[in-house]
Amino acid sequence: MQSVVVGLCGPARHDIPNVDNFLFPAVVESPLDFASHYNASMDFISRLPDDSHLHLYITGLTPVLTSFLSAWVQRNDERRRAGSHTIPLTLYHYNRDTNDYDSHLF
Repeated sequence: MQSVVVGLCGPARHDIPNVDNFLFPAVVESPLDFASHYNASMDFISRLPDDSHLHLYITGLTPVLTSFLSAWVQRNDERRRAGSHTIPLTLYHYNRDTNDYDSHLF
């Protein structure tokens, strides 16, 4: 399985080892434009290889995260209904106590 590692928004205020790609810029001009965030997320998700596992570092901005998760669920539901396997997603949340990221299989 191919690992795809990206950050949600960035570059972020916390260093993320081995992450150079981000789905959204560090400053999102219209944070409440849910439709645009959903469409951008769906476009990204649709381009993932079938044999991938997405590792997404959560770097802030809840409206962007919820739009992404909505697209993720929708796309995996479509894949499931079509008889395809779903693409796994692991979220990484910053832990300020350890200055590292903790994983959360979604």
